[in-house]
Amino acid sequence: MSRPDRVVDLRLSSEQLSGKDDELQALRPLGKGLLLLYPVSKDSAPLGSQVRARLDAAEDVIGVGMVFPDVPPSRGWSEVDYLAVDLSLVGEPEPEADEAEEEFTAALSDDTEDDYVVPEDVLDRP
Repeated sequence: MSRPDRVVDLRLSSEQLSGKDDELQALRPLGKGLLLLYPVSKDSAPLGSQVRARLDAAEDVIGVGMVFPDVPPSRGWSEVDYLAVDLSLVGEPEPEADEAEEEFTAALSDDTEDDYVVPEDVLDRP
């Protein structure tokens, strides 16, 4: 989420928007958070970024951003650390053998022209 997006609801000046994250957070009224919804095209491509990659999703997606408010001191809550989990290395689980067999059987039964070709990854499964 971009720095300006984090405070889009506060109508700040350009000078205020140039502040650091903690400065922008300090401008947020106590107890007032923000929920951001980003419609993202399935064909979304990065704009001049060497870190990001094309989305190439099957369908358009919705991105969600949340800005948590500071807690008023009168609530007596302690400071909280927020964590993020890197899921970039998590892949899709391999289908179970039964699921693969059901998928194969369904594909064959739907093949009315008798021209179904078994994908190589199915042939390589135990």
